[in-house]
Amino acid sequence: VVLVLIYSAVEAKESPPKVQVYSRNPGNFGNKNTLICHVSGFHPPDISIQLLKNGMEIPDAKQTDLAFEQGWQFHLTKSVGFTPDSG
Repeated sequence: VVLVLIYSAVEAKESPPKVQVYSRNPGNFGNKNTLICHVSGFHPPDISIQLLKNGMEIPDAKQTDLAFEQGWQFHLTKSVGFTPDSG
């Protein structure tokens, strides 16, 4: 009896996330818009994103599924609708 064991180890370095926060459209007071937070290039894939206004989480935000990038890094996007105001 011959037993063959093939073991493949993947070396994945820890990588901090790159965070980009922007609006879908130019900001105009009183006009609906979308706040977008794109987080990329991170490993391990354990991450939590919160979109805050005045220290409170903005409700009804939508998040994409975690996606895999080359080099064992990950990315995802979270977004929420908002209307800019002057105060």
